[in-house]
Amino acid sequence: MLRLTDFIIDCPDTMKLAAFYSEVTGRPIKEGSSEDWAGIQFGEIELAFIRVDDYRAPQWPDSEHPKQFHLDFEVDEIESEQRRVLDPVRR
Repeated sequence: MLRLTDFIIDCPDTMKLAAFYSEVTGRPIKEGSSEDWAGIQFGEIELAFIRVDDYRAPQWPDSEHPKQFHLDFEVDEIESEQRRVLDPVRR
């Protein structure tokens, strides 16, 4: 079984961005957040911010500076989930 755990946004200043989203959503910044990683918990899913060296802000719709984020998943059985996700029939 595949479970979405995190929505992670690249940024130059994790605590500044986390503070912004904390104020917007009314949810606290997670304990243990730092200048390298910060998070805000939304039930089972976390909105997280990760510091990236040489960060270049997205400039939509310019594809030279694309949007920057990724999703984290947890799985029970990595081999079977990897086969299922990478199965060419499913693409």
